[in-house]
Amino acid sequence: MGGNICKHIQGVNVECRLCNGVVETIDHLFLHCQASQVTLFASPMSLRINNAHNTVEEYINLRMEAKDKYASLKMGACVFWAIWKAGNSVVFDKGSFIIQAVIQEAMYWYNLDTKPYATSTLPTESDILDSHNDQWIPPHINTIKINFDGAAGPKGFACSAVARDSTSSFQGCQTKTFQYNSAVEAETNGSLLALELARNRDFKDIILEGDSLIIINSLRYSSFQTHWKIRNTLSRLKDLVLHFNFVSYQYIKKEANSVAHLLAAHAVSTHSSNEWYSSPSSCITHLFERMSTSV
Repeated sequence: MGGNICKHIQGVNVECRLCNGVVETIDHLFLHCQASQVTLFASPMSLRINNAHNTVEEYINLRMEAKDKYASLKMGACVFWAIWKAGNSVVFDKGSFIIQAVIQEAMYWYNLDTKPYATSTLPTESDILDSHNDQWIPPHINTIKINFDGAAGPKGFACSAVARDSTSSFQGCQTKTFQYNSAVEAETNGSLLALELARNRDFKDIILEGDSLIIINSLRYSSFQTHWKIRNTLSRLKDLVLHFNFVSYQYIKKEANSVAHLLAAHAVSTHSSNEWYSSPSSCITHLFERMSTSV
């Protein structure tokens, strides 16, 4: 840190190389530098630094007290490490501080020893009773139902979204892959992908349906205690909701969400992001054919 080096070596540039504003200290580099603040907020931490006197020590103590098995502390350490590494690249290699690359680096280290399904929840009795159907049910007329799901595999993570109308007809689908993620984040990105699909197709009245209670409850209830890793994505999703006339959220059993699940599984196995508007992906065509014969 420039602030410490100048105590021992005279004539050294002690300014932060990321913002060229003030003397570089630990607290400035990790919390108060403009580049770091943007990175912290854009990361899964969604951390805003509003107090110019906040310190790294205070952050660590706060995260030590959080009842999340030190997950948020670990994420913070990974983001700080990625910021430090990127800062050194700027100083010694004349590199660039690229926020997305810094976040990707942090996610790599965070997920290095994290099990894909470490974050899960058990359905309550009311949730189970609320989703008693074992098969997919079409929406009402003039409404589009979009099912979403997430999947994990050796090549990373993926999410999917599949839109159908009141006649069970195909109305579009999309997939998106991620190299560094977690199961709950993949599911959350699936719900966001569903809204993006609806916006691209100019749907106005939609139902988002998924088999993750964490995501559905997070979308349904403003008082629901959401996992810190998905707050940033949920915030983007709730902003996107304003583009529609009507949006509803429904929980569905996994066996009834087979179309979205199969599409997400195919995307993670091929590690490919894609979109289909006129006809469904070949990996789920047989499911649509089966539905058309059963109607």
